[in-house]
Amino acid sequence: MNITLPLFRPFPLLQGSAAQTISGALLPGPARSSLPAGETFTVEVEPGERVLLERTAAKGPPRGRLVLFHGLGGCADSRYLRRTLLAAHARGWEVARVNARGANGHHHLARRLPHAGRWPDLAPILAADIWTPAARHTPMAAVGFSLGGSILLRHLGETGVGSGLDVAIAVNPPTDLTRSIVELEKPANRLYQAYYVRGLASGLRRRARLYPDLYKRPDPRRHSTVRAIDEDYIAPDAGYPSAYAYWVGSSAVRALDGVRTPTLVLSSQDDPFVPADMLRRDIQGRPFLQLALVPQGGHMGYLAWSRGRLRFWAADTALHVLEEHLRKRHILRRKTVSVTG
Repeated sequence: MNITLPLFRPFPLLQGSAAQTISGALLPGPARSSLPAGETFTVEVEPGERVLLERTAAKGPPRGRLVLFHGLGGCADSRYLRRTLLAAHARGWEVARVNARGANGHHHLARRLPHAGRWPDLAPILAADIWTPAARHTPMAAVGFSLGGSILLRHLGETGVGSGLDVAIAVNPPTDLTRSIVELEKPANRLYQAYYVRGLASGLRRRARLYPDLYKRPDPRRHSTVRAIDEDYIAPDAGYPSAYAYWVGSSAVRALDGVRTPTLVLSSQDDPFVPADMLRRDIQGRPFLQLALVPQGGHMGYLAWSRGRLRFWAADTALHVLEEHLRKRHILRRKTVSVTG
């Protein structure tokens, strides 16, 4: 994949890493009532464990199938997934938004916790028969955001040519979880840590009510960091003896040599806990991976002003990249048929 990206110009009132990161997380997204009507499906990812997908059909002949994966503590209804859905629907894509295990209040579908090691869940999700007849034979693409991008990269590396995807994009993926946790724990990132802990603790309290045989309520004094939650909840659920072992064992970087799907990794140089130097180390030099770093954008911000309203530049750019790749692939295939036919 070798595609030039459109320029990102931050909204003038949202300059800088903190402004972009916080605004991206907290500014209202598209109203739910403005989303095109969809249909829900459940997919079994292992015996007794299911996830919920929300599929939105294209409004005409579909350009392709697009699967969206959210980040840590998110869900299919997260602001950035709603923004991406609207942008993709307007451009003719059929879209499936994935809720990770228990996300968006669907704890009754899965007893086990969502985490970075859940990359095996992606194979049954991508193979699921959820698409309209018009879309079933169109190209399939995926975009993963933040931790969802890391899980997507791990799936691509572990499955190689059998990934089930024609093209993929990972936005701000923490490819090395140990490094990202170290960055998250810096004093300047206290607000971001508190944001994630609040969401994770809320989900754990809900699970403790539903499954008291598996989980205890988190202790606000002890479980005030992502590290502590990973140590006491995530690592044991994932089969690791410690948080550190979980971070090392579940990081995408362990499998990136196996990627055989054209993939763009899109991030910003001022991301507060997904460092640009980490991504350069992990992504560059691998033939099926292309790294694109923009100067600003924070972590999952990318809010720009265009045509009189705030726009999620990462969604528009991801769709541009996907469409350019598929167009070039179609031209190459047509030339090959012309030469050999």
